Amino acid sequence: MYVTAPEPQFAAMLRLRYQPIVRLEDGTVSHVEVLARILGRDGRLTGPKSLVAAMEHPDRALGLTRTIMQRALSEYQARAFFARGLPLAFNLPLNVLVHSGILELIEALREAHELSARLIRFELTETQPVHDIKRVEVSIAALRDAGYQLALDDIVPLTPFLMPLMGTAVGAVKLDRSVVVDARPGAQNFIRGITRLAAGRLQDVVAEGIETAAQQARMRVLGVTHGQGFLFAKPLAVEELAAWLPAGRVMLPS
Repeated sequence: MYVTAPEPQFAAMLRLRYQPIVRLEDGTVSHVEVLARILGRDGRLTGPKSLVAAMEHPDRALGLTRTIMQRALSEYQARAFFARGLPLAFNLPLNVLVHSGILELIEALREAHELSARLIRFELTETQPVHDIKRVEVSIAALRDAGYQLALDDIVPLTPFLMPLMGTAVGAVKLDRSVVVDARPGAQNFIRGITRLAAGRLQDVVAEGIETAAQQARMRVLGVTHGQGFLFAKPLAVEELAAWLPAGRVMLPS
């Protein structure tokens, strides 16, 4: 399999951060998401927009996905996080998901690190338009059949093909921060509808961007099962995550 590698200077500027996702019911850590950032010339880390632009071409996106996974798996394993049974979640754009070589790539990386597929998750997001929903469904089924857990990422009311995608073999949906922080009735009704549908399909619902106790309480009332955001933990460097994790539990506001 041929995979286009990212430019050396781009890979050199890549930095990884890790953000825990917790169960809202009891505050225990469920898994940790990998967040890729780019180190700018000014020494500051830039967010996802620069990576979205870099992933416009499917082959380049596949190469960048490999670089991110390889580095994260190595860092995570070096800190023995996998030995503790703590899963790691990667963002996977839909245009990469439908690439013919993606399952082969993922399996090669997993086997090289001697990991169980249950310790690796993928959060599917549409950074580039994908119109062949049948092809997406086949790719999702292939990853699930291989033992990987999947989630739909960045869910909003206008997410393309939302209902068909929720009907695929995904185990969770993630609400975009824009919906989570919106206390208006329309946003709350949307979340309530998603949680009801997800509950009927035994899917978890994760709220991104929770920053306040009020937001956390509102998500629980609306039926959200998991949370992620500054209320629990900011995105952490791997050594910061190592220092943060020993308690093994997040104490939620009363």
